[in-house]
Amino acid sequence: MNLSDIYLYLALAVGIFLEGEIVLISAAFAASQGLMDIYKVGFVSFIATQFSDWLYFYLGRIGGKKVVRKKAKWRVRAKRMNKWIRKYPKSILITYRFLYGFRIIIPLMLGASHIRTLTFFIYSVLSTVLWLLILGGAGYFFGAVISDKIELFQHYFKSIVVILAILLIAYFLYKKYIKNKK
Repeated sequence: MNLSDIYLYLALAVGIFLEGEIVLISAAFAASQGLMDIYKVGFVSFIATQFSDWLYFYLGRIGGKKVVRKKAKWRVRAKRMNKWIRKYPKSILITYRFLYGFRIIIPLMLGASHIRTLTFFIYSVLSTVLWLLILGGAGYFFGAVISDKIELFQHYFKSIVVILAILLIAYFLYKKYIKNKK
């Protein structure tokens, strides 16, 4: 593993920590194209996801309710989450990773709740593995399928990009100059 590979997987870890789903799918796609190693993508993604989960879980243990009260946007979500956690604790523990927009607030609220640390650990590992298999698998599979199709259009690729760029520029010019004058 050379220095550029180290930076690549370090960037993957940061990306997973900040914006998990899209980065995982993109990295799995890159692995299907031979640009990354799918096993390293899985390992790094697992570690970064667990780090994120545990950071927010322990922040919740330390003072999650105070943090949530300070952010108006989170208060509404937290209220909803508390009901869900009390009503369906195991379902929330297994599925929260798949609920886009709740990736930070749920571990925070779980940390502030009655959920035992060992229970969180077991479900966090299980849901991370499921998440990696489903989203990583989808990125890898669709990457392999799409790469076959890309070869069919390779001769037309530059023309397609130029046409799309012209259409995009025309749209922005229309929006900026013509639509604003009406």
